[in-house]
Amino acid sequence: MDTEQTRTAQFPQINAAELK
Repeated sequence: MDTEQTRTAQFPQINAAELK
């Protein structure tokens, strides 16, 4: 399952960049 929580755990920096 590729959920937002899983992606954030794997790529915290990338996820933060996407939020901006």
